[in-house]
Amino acid sequence: MLNGIKVIMKSSKKLQNEVLASVIIITYKRIKNVIDILNDLRLQNFREFEVIVVSDGCKTAFKKRIKVYSEFFPIQYFDTGLSTKYGLATARNIGLKNAKSEYCILIDDDCRISKDFIKNHYFNRERFTIVGGQRKGLGNEEKILTRKMKELKKLPYQKGLEIKKINQDFSRISLIENNISFYKNEVLEVGSFFDFICLYGIIGQEFFYRCKNYKFKYKYIHNAKIIHLNNTEDLSTNKKKNKIIKSIISDVFILPILKNRIFTIIFKNFLSKIDHTSILHFCIKIILWISVLVISPFLFLKKLIKKFFR
Repeated sequence: MLNGIKVIMKSSKKLQNEVLASVIIITYKRIKNVIDILNDLRLQNFREFEVIVVSDGCKTAFKKRIKVYSEFFPIQYFDTGLSTKYGLATARNIGLKNAKSEYCILIDDDCRISKDFIKNHYFNRERFTIVGGQRKGLGNEEKILTRKMKELKKLPYQKGLEIKKINQDFSRISLIENNISFYKNEVLEVGSFFDFICLYGIIGQEFFYRCKNYKFKYKYIHNAKIIHLNNTEDLSTNKKKNKIIKSIISDVFILPILKNRIFTIIFKNFLSKIDHTSILHFCIKIILWISVLVISPFLFLKKLIKKFFR
């Protein structure tokens, strides 16, 4: 037991090469997807990396088929233990804290990656910069993601730009926290990922808002490509049919509280240091939900009045 986290198994294989990058894969009950990504990783031109697979409360992701990949690269396996809750942020934080390299690449399990994926992320690394790669869609998602990538390509070519500047000058760009890379300690220093309120639409927006307040930049690398799979099995803890409702709740009631300078400072310096298995974490979660119920209606009303009398 490591801080309440169940370590499922670790590769005993010694590092033959220096680990320069840690590829963190978050999964839930999708062993086939993980196997496909591991096969993609075997074909990478860049070899100095480790893999960290974190299951969000589902041990079935760790079948014996995964263990054989330790013959090709160092691999670690962890589980959040959150079998009935949406623990995406918790899983990411576990992966970050256990990474052996100083540079991390973050992906979810619903994708396939290109042969130069790690190389394009690693060689475009930049201090205090979130490097984001291309997300190519299939089927119904193809047009949507093509349009979003077209907007991202308007950013300076292979050059980091402050997130604040992006928000001001490129209003049609929405930054997503899947297929990104960064220096591990810099993200840990600002608090990693918010794991107190587990609703769809919160994690990425709160993360980039916090990064913006601490002067982080964003750099778009079109060749660091993943193909997003739209035929993956639905998550029981985050049903697709509920995402629109959850997204509205997040945007209207929760994010106005979280996207606040004072809260950002409190989270970075205090809340982010609380272990997700502790009683204190549970108590803070209750306090935050009460705050949402009490404060959010007033913030929403204020926003409506300001818009009406503009």
